[in-house]
Amino acid sequence: MSSHIDKDNPNRWFYVQNNGTGKDSLIMFGNLGEVNLGELISGQPIVVSYFTEQELETQVNIIANDNEYYKLSVELEGKKFLMPSGLYSPIIVD
Repeated sequence: MSSHIDKDNPNRWFYVQNNGTGKDSLIMFGNLGEVNLGELISGQPIVVSYFTEQELETQVNIIANDNEYYKLSVELEGKKFLMPSGLYSPIIVD
């Protein structure tokens, strides 16, 4: 595993995880932005990147052991999710 995603890496969907398990082990996940504009350097031991948001969602839900974890993180604007999402939108409460 790497603790770095170069700015020229086309896999822009990522998660950062410590050595633990479950949803508490997920430090951050989401979208790194456009290629050549942003990169990620983490002090955490696990940084994994994917080409599609669907791939990321599947893996995050597996780690969290919750099939709705990713969706709820986006919709409820969870602190661990780095926006934007192409699959879900935050729920706006009036």
